[in-house]
Amino acid sequence: MPRTPSALRRIEDRSRPGPELLRERLPSSAGKIRALLEADPRMESGLLQARLLAAGLDEPNSRRRAEVREKMRALGEPALPVFLEALSDPSANVRWQAAKALSAWHDPRTAPDLVRAMEDDDFGVRWHAAEGLVAIGPGCLEALLQGLMADFVSPRMREAAQHVLCLLVDNGDDDETIEVLIRALQPSEPAEDAGWAAEKAWEKIQAGGTHR
Repeated sequence: MPRTPSALRRIEDRSRPGPELLRERLPSSAGKIRALLEADPRMESGLLQARLLAAGLDEPNSRRRAEVREKMRALGEPALPVFLEALSDPSANVRWQAAKALSAWHDPRTAPDLVRAMEDDDFGVRWHAAEGLVAIGPGCLEALLQGLMADFVSPRMREAAQHVLCLLVDNGDDDETIEVLIRALQPSEPAEDAGWAAEKAWEKIQAGGTHR
């Protein structure tokens, strides 16, 4: 019997849906970042301000929501964990504003949360999440490949991942294994092929043979 790659084991275990594995393999960075901020007295005030402002991300008026988002962004680092937590808010308005803000953050620490957001029900959230990963550049690859290995059967994940990878290649971050993965992510290709290709690219990263 051929070896079953770790990326494909979920096919044999239907009790582990893709989103569950995605949360397990890509836990949010919000908790760690928040803990670091709370340990720094200089950041305490900013973190509190960000939390108070976040309620306005669900204002009925879209212009007001954008103003609140920009006020939070102006706070810098203290707003980061609040935006990351907002990606899981029940309100699509809040998630959209958070994804929009994070798309301009260019911080590799946001990559796991942005990868998870690529499966959001709201197209705008998915779009901004993907754009945020492109802005991070090669630093997003580990989280992106983890996401693909966890939920390669998801059409949303495959479509968004292909978009990100194509733009990374266009920006000069090319690699043979990534090119193979992009081809495997074509809608006409079996989902399992994307799982195989993502695992190969992951193994190459772990061996130090491609961008990190």
